[in-house]
Amino acid sequence: MSHCQPDPCWHQLCLTAQCDTDSSSCTNERQVAVLFRGNPLPCLHLNLLGGMSASIDGRSLPALDGTKAGLLLVRLLLEQGDQIARSALAAMFWPNLSPAAARSNLRQHLFQINRQLDACNGDFIDATPEHVRFNHTADVVVDVHTLLQARDDPASIADALACYRGPFLAGIDDRIPSGEILQWVLDRRGFYWRQAVDRLERMASALRGADRGGEALPYIERFLQLDPLDETLHRLKLATLLDEGLADAARRQYEQCRDILEAELGVAPGAATEALRATAEDMLSGAQ
Repeated sequence: MSHCQPDPCWHQLCLTAQCDTDSSSCTNERQVAVLFRGNPLPCLHLNLLGGMSASIDGRSLPALDGTKAGLLLVRLLLEQGDQIARSALAAMFWPNLSPAAARSNLRQHLFQINRQLDACNGDFIDATPEHVRFNHTADVVVDVHTLLQARDDPASIADALACYRGPFLAGIDDRIPSGEILQWVLDRRGFYWRQAVDRLERMASALRGADRGGEALPYIERFLQLDPLDETLHRLKLATLLDEGLADAARRQYEQCRDILEAELGVAPGAATEALRATAEDMLSGAQ
C-alpha cells in the first residue's frame, strides 16, 4: 500500500504504512498528509462493512459496488493470497449453469474487474488457466483489515470501530445465488460482527479501568442500534452504567433488554444479565 485517502477509518492504516521505525518522522495526521501530497500512486479503497463501495483515490467504481464482479473481487481478496481453482469459483458463483458456461462467465467477470482497476498501480488479479488469486502486493485499503488490525489502546480501537458502518456486504444477499457463495457471505458477516463486538468490549474494559467508562457508552449504543438483539451488548452497557454509578439507568437498560428479547426471540435474559440487574437493584436499595 502506498497511498490512502484521509478517511477516519483509514487513518490508522495510513499511519502504519507511512511510519516504519522512525516514529519522529510521522507524529500526526497532518504530517502523514504531507507525505501523501508528494507523488502518490493510485490506491484502491474498498468499504465492505455496511454495504460495498469501491473507489480509486475518490473516483467511484459503480461497476464493482455490490455487483457480482465486486463480490468476486472481495472473495479473492479475503482469501489472503491463496489460489482458488477456476472450476471452484465458477461453480460457487454460477451453480445453476453448466461448467463450461460458468467458466465463461468467470472469465468475463475477471476481465471486467481488471478493466475497472486499470488506473491502479500494479496487477490485482493473478490468473493461470486453472487458478486465480488476489495479488496482495497491489495497493489496496480495506475497512475490514482496519478493523482486524486495531491495537489494544482505546484510541486505535475507536478508529477501527468507526469503520463498522453495518453488516459485511449488507444488501447483497438478494443479488447472489443461494448456496456456497451466500453461505460464505453470511459466515464472514458473523465473523466481522463478532470481531467488532470483541474490540468494543476491550475498549470499554480499558476505559472502565481508567475510570473513563462513560466514554464507551456512545460506541456501545451505536452497536446496539445495529443489533438490538445482541445480549452481549446489553450486558456491556449494563456493566458500564453500573461502573459509572448509574444504577437507575442500568435498570432501565435491563428492562429494554428483557422486553426486546421476549418480543423478538421469545426468550428471557441469561444468568449473567440477571446478575447485573441484581447488582443494579442492590445499588438502588442501598441508596434509599
